[in-house]
Amino acid sequence: MKLVEIKTEDLLIRNFKITDINQSYIKWLNNKKLLKYSINKFKNFKKKDCFIYLKSFTKSNNLFLSIKNKKSELIGTITCNFSNNNKICDIGILVGNEKYRSKGFGYKSWIEIMNFLEKNYNLKKISAGTVKGNTQMLRIFNKAGMIYDGYRRKNFYMKKLIDIIFYAKYL
Repeated sequence: MKLVEIKTEDLLIRNFKITDINQSYIKWLNNKKLLKYSINKFKNFKKKDCFIYLKSFTKSNNLFLSIKNKKSELIGTITCNFSNNNKICDIGILVGNEKYRSKGFGYKSWIEIMNFLEKNYNLKKISAGTVKGNTQMLRIFNKAGMIYDGYRRKNFYMKKLIDIIFYAKYL
């Protein structure tokens, strides 16, 4: 796993560490309302699950990153999953800390990781997807200059099957 450290005026994005696994983080993962658009919404996470997930990145090219504020308080996470042969990276984000949601931190983090990937990896495409009703994520995709890249019909369950929408930035 590549070491990552992206610093801005109000954010620090770096590799997620074992010390980032705390009760607040686990509480986010078990918050069904927060994860309503996530495949993880049906899981019940325990500390052990978080350690196993973090360990899965140690022998991988994929990235699991923490988003921290100026005070080094964990506010969210980013995942970057690479398809090296295809030169594609699929990214995902979670702003778990309530104080930082809907305040632009997700967008700022998204832009920073996209810029980082573009500068540091030989990619042809950065991709992401979300369910049809996740307007905040769709807004981030559009604002970040990503373009509509297709959809998968009726592929996510939220009381009924709904579509997943994909966006991309071609490099």
